[in-house]
Amino acid sequence: MTTTTSSSNLTIINPIDKPSNVTFNSTEKAETQKAECDMFHGRWVYNAEQKPSYDAMTCPFIEKSLSCQKNGRPDFEYENWRWEARDCDIPLFDGKDMLKRLGNKRVIIVGDSINKNMWESLACLLYTSIPSSRAEIVQNSAYKALIAKVTIIMSTEQ
Repeated sequence: MTTTTSSSNLTIINPIDKPSNVTFNSTEKAETQKAECDMFHGRWVYNAEQKPSYDAMTCPFIEKSLSCQKNGRPDFEYENWRWEARDCDIPLFDGKDMLKRLGNKRVIIVGDSINKNMWESLACLLYTSIPSSRAEIVQNSAYKALIAKVTIIMSTEQ
């Protein structure tokens, strides 16, 4: 059964297995409810075809001591997991879009070693979204990256 709601088509294969954000009124027309996306409720799903967002072996921001690959981990299946929020789609990270939105600004991440891992991942995600000639690794600071005019700083000072 195919029904039209506003300007989009919605195909219902089996009304019993309908998504939770679709309801039916008395005339059997599907209506999509606009629910708030709660990205904190969901589950981890495995996708063997999914490629990692960056290569940990070639990203210059990941320390060897914290890299599974650089320390010889033989499997890569752990890279194929992604978070699937319940009742909404979270778009994949778009580094070029983030760099464009940030313009010539700074991103400062303050915290402990967990936050440092987040800094490394963000720097790698942005680094792989542009030509490497537009990125600079600042040697005088252990945790500073200049990527396409966006500065990403990690501070562990208290």
